[in-house]
Amino acid sequence: MKRTKKLIVVSGINIHSGGPVTIYKAILEELSKLSHEFDIYALVNNDKLFTVKNIKYFTFSRFFSRNVLSFYYEYYYFNKLSKKWKPDVWISVNDKTPTVTVPNQVVYFHNSSLFYSFSFKTFWIEPIFYLQRFIYKFILKMNASKNRYIIVQQEWLKKKLTGLYLDKKIIVANPEIDSIVRAPVLKSSTEKFTFFYPSLPRAFKNFELIVEAVKFLNKMNPKLQYEVLFTLSGYENRYAKYVKAKAKGITQIKFVGHQTKEGMESLYLKSDTLIFPSLLETWGLPISEAMNYNLKILLVDLPYAHETLGSYNKGMFFKKNDVVGLANYMKMAISGELLFESTKKVELRSDLYFNRFDKLIEFILK
Repeated sequence: MKRTKKLIVVSGINIHSGGPVTIYKAILEELSKLSHEFDIYALVNNDKLFTVKNIKYFTFSRFFSRNVLSFYYEYYYFNKLSKKWKPDVWISVNDKTPTVTVPNQVVYFHNSSLFYSFSFKTFWIEPIFYLQRFIYKFILKMNASKNRYIIVQQEWLKKKLTGLYLDKKIIVANPEIDSIVRAPVLKSSTEKFTFFYPSLPRAFKNFELIVEAVKFLNKMNPKLQYEVLFTLSGYENRYAKYVKAKAKGITQIKFVGHQTKEGMESLYLKSDTLIFPSLLETWGLPISEAMNYNLKILLVDLPYAHETLGSYNKGMFFKKNDVVGLANYMKMAISGELLFESTKKVELRSDLYFNRFDKLIEFILK
């Protein structure tokens, strides 16, 4: 049967959690609004994660899509599909540029591991991450010249990639974040001051910096009443176990485990200050979420963090390995002595910049 509409294929079979799922959903939401003009096929590893209407989902085994066999799909099987389906546009949302036969191809790049500086400790804790980074540069360049556009989330990442993809147009597209500011819950005088760090157990997330800061803070002032909430159980992987072991005996640190959307909202409302020490992000979604909850934010002094925070009057930056500096900020936050200064929005120099996904989709479909 001859197709009456143009076809868009979106692929992301290794996307299964965190920010990448949010991005994938947002792209599908915008594409679904164009269903009168396009058929939209989405290649996923778990269709239960997606409820966007007007999309035809094709599910691939999670096991096969998350290991070396994903290369079979990306560089062989998808090409067979493209020749069969004859799509007009193919959008890859998982960094790789698949081998496909299509007139308009776009890749969404949201993995900055290529620019992470490894230590021996990181290699020991998460060796697979190290190996992935080692070959990642070659994977990214594979088929890159086929893309009409490369999409990144921040200006600093565009600058990094420009040296690798000088011949390609790189678009900066900030993820859309719910901007409704929630009123904070009024806490009683008997409730503990609460710090919150929501993140997955990855070595570059730098949980151990907070643990060391808490140890220093407890020595400096053992009578302080506060708690620190980690969204880890402490048993997920080698890194989580490492953090759990470092925090052994520290009563202020609570391992609350992975949270539902409702659980996250409850914890944000309960919290006073977000601590975000991650060494590697393409955006850092909890920063934006904390701003929506009007929280104070202690933030690592790295380019991605400045760009995500933008203009905000409750942010404070600490050096990435500064245990004492972070401990002092925590002490001042608990006592109400921390004086925040309004931060400035990072100036974006990109001539291809979007802060709305509808405009981004409209542009790449021209």
